[in-house]
Amino acid sequence: AWGQHVEYDKINVIFHIPNEDEVDFACEFVETFMHLELRILKENRTKISNDERLRSLTILHHIAVGCLSMVLRIESEEIKNLVPTIAPYDSNVQAQYSLYAKEPKYKENLRMRLLIDIGDLIVILDRIIELFNKSDEVDHDEIKGCLYILLGNESFFLPTKHSWEILEKLWPSIACTKHARKLSTQNLINCIMEKMYKRFNSVAIIENINEISKQTAIDLWRKLEQHELELYNRMHEERIETNICSYNNLMEK
Repeated sequence: AWGQHVEYDKINVIFHIPNEDEVDFACEFVETFMHLELRILKENRTKISNDERLRSLTILHHIAVGCLSMVLRIESEEIKNLVPTIAPYDSNVQAQYSLYAKEPKYKENLRMRLLIDIGDLIVILDRIIELFNKSDEVDHDEIKGCLYILLGNESFFLPTKHSWEILEKLWPSIACTKHARKLSTQNLINCIMEKMYKRFNSVAIIENINEISKQTAIDLWRKLEQHELELYNRMHEERIETNICSYNNLMEK
């Protein structure tokens, strides 16, 4: 075996905090490749193939997953009227704690750049639900395309995303849509339902952290300041209230 067996209680983890040079390199790397792929998508929107578009979006996805913890949430009047999305962007969604030797510096807020350049992709869930719930006739290919998006792949499957807000909206829309009349769309819905059955694990409604876990976090990092603790408690209560409301609404539907 490659790994050496170690008793769990004897593990002494030493975390590396990126130094200033490493933070600067990460910022330069991210800006170089993110803006390149955004430019490719923007300038060649209708010219590139599906494979090329998927390649660019995959690169952007992995860059975002890796770097957005280093990008401040957006505090701007420009985003206040945006519909809720599956990708949090504003400063009220999550507490901000600095883990780096210096504040990362970018030419612009990368969250805002993603919202501006590919915002249509971020709010796609709401558009899918709106299409499913339409009482008027809709294009068969549009419905089929939406179902393929929901079916996803092995790495991402939206219908089992751990969010009661999403489940409350999405599940009834899939179950009650009247537009899956052809065999191909019915088969897609059956595939989605089967995948949901296999993959869904119950999502916590009330999320609590025990004292042992809190103390372990303090030992590994530090104790939160009073204003940070107050922010966490407020966000925690709001999340629980939202989860309970979404769960009850889903059960009623």
